[in-house]
Amino acid sequence: MNKMYRFLMLALMAALLSTSLFAKVQKRMLMEDHTGAWCGWCVLGNQAMEDMLVQYGENFIPVALHNGDKLVSGSHQATLASKFSVTGYPSGTLNRSLVYGNTIPFHPSYWPQVCSQHAADQTIADVDVTYSITGTQLTAEVTCTLTEDYAGQLAFNLFVMADDLTGTGTGWDQVNYLTGRAGYESHPYYTLPNPVTGFYHMNVMIDMLGGTLGANALFPASPAKAGVKYTKTFTKDLSAYPLIQNIKKVYVIGLVQETGSASTILNAKMAGKTMPRPKAGLTATEDGVYLDGALNTKITKTITFQNTSKYDVVADFSINAAKTTTPADWKNSIDVTNASVKAGGSKVITLTTEIGSTVAYGDVTVKAVVQDGTDYDGLASGSTIGILSTGAEGVVFHFDDGAIKPILDVFDKLPTVKAKMAVIPFNSNTVAAYGSYDFKVIIVPETFSSRGTIINYAELLSYLASQRDNGKAILMTSMIDMFFAAGNYSSLAPNAATTAFFKTKWGISGPVQGNPYTIGNGTTGVLTPVPVVGVTGEMATGLSFNINEYNSATHPYYTFWADQITIVNPNLATAIMKYNDAALPEANKIAAVKIVTTKNKNIYMGFTFDLIANITSRTTLMANMLVWLTGASDVEEFDNLNTAKLTVYPNPVINRSTVSFNLTNDATASDVYLVDLNGNRVMDIATSAFAAGTNYVTVDASKLSSGKYFVVTNINNRLSQTPLVITK
Repeated sequence: MNKMYRFLMLALMAALLSTSLFAKVQKRMLMEDHTGAWCGWCVLGNQAMEDMLVQYGENFIPVALHNGDKLVSGSHQATLASKFSVTGYPSGTLNRSLVYGNTIPFHPSYWPQVCSQHAADQTIADVDVTYSITGTQLTAEVTCTLTEDYAGQLAFNLFVMADDLTGTGTGWDQVNYLTGRAGYESHPYYTLPNPVTGFYHMNVMIDMLGGTLGANALFPASPAKAGVKYTKTFTKDLSAYPLIQNIKKVYVIGLVQETGSASTILNAKMAGKTMPRPKAGLTATEDGVYLDGALNTKITKTITFQNTSKYDVVADFSINAAKTTTPADWKNSIDVTNASVKAGGSKVITLTTEIGSTVAYGDVTVKAVVQDGTDYDGLASGSTIGILSTGAEGVVFHFDDGAIKPILDVFDKLPTVKAKMAVIPFNSNTVAAYGSYDFKVIIVPETFSSRGTIINYAELLSYLASQRDNGKAILMTSMIDMFFAAGNYSSLAPNAATTAFFKTKWGISGPVQGNPYTIGNGTTGVLTPVPVVGVTGEMATGLSFNINEYNSATHPYYTFWADQITIVNPNLATAIMKYNDAALPEANKIAAVKIVTTKNKNIYMGFTFDLIANITSRTTLMANMLVWLTGASDVEEFDNLNTAKLTVYPNPVINRSTVSFNLTNDATASDVYLVDLNGNRVMDIATSAFAAGTNYVTVDASKLSSGKYFVVTNINNRLSQTPLVITK
């Protein structure tokens, strides 16, 4: 019996030794982030990488795979994006394996959740890596010992990585859509500019020496056996990589991966990376709060900042001037500027705002900066309180601060409009706070960075539908919503309420086609300027300008698409502008329409104001649209954008020209001035209450440089313009 027992035990041990020699080991989490400096949402991935490095240490391995910028290295990212169906940026893959059962790429907002689920995963591959750099010569050794036999073919790989890569201009500067964006007030990128110039890119993949999928460094044995230590040595002269800026910032990742269709990473090890220190910051419990108040009154709001870290901290508090947008005659103050906050404790700050006599909406951001400690780095955070004064007659509900600036520039040139207009970020809280206000006109400028928001934002469309039914005027811009409205993209096909809003109530949709009207290449970054012209007899008659004239220094706004509008119901909608593009069928050229319902007036524009680089054209278009929406009784009042019938003689001019213009009624407010091609006001010609009939003023061009200018009249907020050429 004892002999039989010993025989059975020996047989069992032999069987175990043939398949599993040791217990499984910790599986590190290698996250490959498909990103780009051009991608404004990719800062979510940048921060998530750093946060999880702090949380998991060397068990988390971040790899930034760049697309379409100056940090692209070879074809590795493109190969992986194709293999794993990466169609949106940012997207991440965890060990190139499935998460949620059937998904490989997933958005950074899910990274913390997925990593928490896989932080304790184990694997059969115990991987290590060592390396040295002599001069520019890299030598690295990756080793792997399996705890079980592996039946298939395995491969080694070595990622050459670098931190702190930086440069200037497009392709280096990190676009940041979180700048001042409601809902992200506590995010570190909220207080950073858009774009972040001189940005330091971290975790950048320089090369994969085993090939993208490891095909260049296969295991010498297949199947690979448990207990055998497999080794692969990689060498590379780093001078082959112009992207590397500092050899001291180079580090490596050694890994073992499956080959073939799976390509799963069994395990990886990072060596040589400088790890970030733990972070400590304060979190505001009152954030994204929206208040209102009467002119020339004082309001207060308490803000509680909590310390959820394990460290006692010292924090500095201030009004963040860069993120506070109240008028000059509004005064903001806080009662505490410095305080110690225990771990788990909190500090209450009282914000006082004295609303002046200027009608406006303003954001006030209280900034909390935790000072660096011995064991941690301090973080900056903030609390933003929105305040709307009484007296606003119009509102711009916008989705991002970056592309709202060209509209703000227009308002600066229309002071009487600016004095009655509130500019408010749109979200659930602002609708709850200000949705019942009696605005006469509502402007919703969806831009390239916020594309698709309107047609997918049920709460916004519900609000606009109610305002339409209450007789309020609406001006909406987008560059892709009518493409979706036509049902061209099934996953974003509108629901019944959205269809009714556009097709039934406004009488518009888009052409049925495979792709939207493309005026740029998202891969190469090449943009196509497109001419837009006014439809004869409508409010934009005589207007002609280009959209998509990008300039990184003076006008950094662009789009890859423009919206084409199909008129479903001509009793409601009428074309007012068209794309002057000979390649388009006539039916697909409509760029903007006016919509007149039994209850209100509306305008839908298939491009956005920020795409009009010429500020004179931008201002003229906005001014005349607002006059029609809020004042003009019918469109015949806008038979020409030169409604004042401006003439200039002589033109071209050397020294002096005479400007004539006609008024149908006495003007209560009028202004005549000269602007250059950048919209800068270079000369005040005349300001007076001109009478009905023909009026004459003189332009003294003797002190101006040669070039093209525009004479502009602003008569009761209606603008007219005509070109003037000065030659010397």
